[in-house]
Amino acid sequence: MIHAGRREHVITSAELAAAEGYTIGSWRTKKLARVPGRPGPISHPTARTLLWDAEQQLAYRTGAAVPALDMAAHPDDLLDRNEAAALVGVDPDSWDRYMHPSSPETEKPITVHGVDHWPRHAIERWQANRPGQGHGGRPGGAGDWLPRDEIQGAVADLLDRQPTLPTTAVSQHLGISYGAARRAVSQHLGQRLADLLGDQPDISDTDAARALSIVGDDATAQQHALAAGTLRRLRPYAHALHRLAAAVPYVREVAAHLNNVGITVNRGPEFSVRSQSVTAVLLLGDNAAAPALVWNEHYGWRTAAGRRHPHAGTGEPPTGKGIQYLTASTNPTAGDLAAALLDKRHDTKRPRPIKKNTSR
Repeated sequence: MIHAGRREHVITSAELAAAEGYTIGSWRTKKLARVPGRPGPISHPTARTLLWDAEQQLAYRTGAAVPALDMAAHPDDLLDRNEAAALVGVDPDSWDRYMHPSSPETEKPITVHGVDHWPRHAIERWQANRPGQGHGGRPGGAGDWLPRDEIQGAVADLLDRQPTLPTTAVSQHLGISYGAARRAVSQHLGQRLADLLGDQPDISDTDAARALSIVGDDATAQQHALAAGTLRRLRPYAHALHRLAAAVPYVREVAAHLNNVGITVNRGPEFSVRSQSVTAVLLLGDNAAAPALVWNEHYGWRTAAGRRHPHAGTGEPPTGKGIQYLTASTNPTAGDLAAALLDKRHDTKRPRPIKKNTSR
């Protein structure tokens, strides 16, 4: 619950990690959310996304007295879905159905760091006028309530609290498809494994499973073997995340230079790991010679046919209409790339033999 008057003090786990000098992945790997003595999150214990009171966390970090939060109910308290459901005596899924935009009885939420909250006075007003049994059921078109761009954070927060939770349970708890849960769980474990390998590059898969707490102390030998096998499959992805981190400064330098020379970068860079290869996308403005640029650690820079699906293409490396490879180096200087983009006499439809060590 966000207590009345304290909305401006609310921070996310990522902001808390940054304040303590960690990436969110390292912070989660070190389990710093559960350090003895730390004031707990202000979110409901089963909330999908954890929120914290910044003043409490600052006091804990500096050794000062941790300010107590006023636990008396106030009309302006902001309650999340779990707390709102408990207040009116329904389960959280029922609350989601009542609050879906297609429902005529909806109370508009207040979104704080991506999490919907409702003022206590609004919940009590809704309860006083709560629809009868004839209005029950799932509103038409309700669908899954969790937006796609919130899934990864929600899965990470859930697994921080229950690291041994199987993917099926993650899917059920968050109300998302099994496929979406599996992808998010894999990305979360891959990031945690990457952080662990940064500190212990030679750790075995079995020891990594124990270090990441993805198997319980009472796990069987078969469960330990399955967990180790999962991390073995994720190890290439974890190594790719290390390469992605190393590529970030270079690609950002390129984006800044393009803007400086009049080639507008509207969005990006956006990084991803695709088929174990690190890629980055820059979406360009209408004044540019191409809708977007795609960088691949193996093939260097190329143009894209469109902004909506910049990775589209046939085969590996991708080819097709609108795709032109710009340089014979994976990491050309920003100036060389800008020149190649402006002067298309030397671009090719397929990558040329790559010079791996071209300096920047």
